[in-house]
Amino acid sequence: MDADTVNRELSIARKAIGRWQHQGWIDGDPTIGIERRPAPPDRTKALAENQIAALWRLDVALREKTLWKMLHESAARADEVLCLNVEDLYPQASGAGSLPRAGRRSGFTGSPAPPGSCPD
Repeated sequence: MDADTVNRELSIARKAIGRWQHQGWIDGDPTIGIERRPAPPDRTKALAENQIAALWRLDVALREKTLWKMLHESAARADEVLCLNVEDLYPQASGAGSLPRAGRRSGFTGSPAPPGSCPD
């Protein structure tokens, strides 16, 4: 497994173990001595302007181009953009008094949404 996966799983295990210790279900911590793995440096780079222009010229469905455009212009993560409803993008176009599934008004501001903000 890569370092990010190992570190995520170790973090989850330690959180659960802490909860179990708090509940009195276990005494020790079996993860003592297990170190987080150093993650390799992120070597990804933004696309160059000519690459972006070539992307917009591709013969693909409007849905894909819309997703790419939103990702590019907002710098949001894909999972955040994919959680959006049309009402989130253009709230004034929705019916009077209608609310998103989460039960509160929202709107895509061009900034990444906080973690956990996408309704299940």
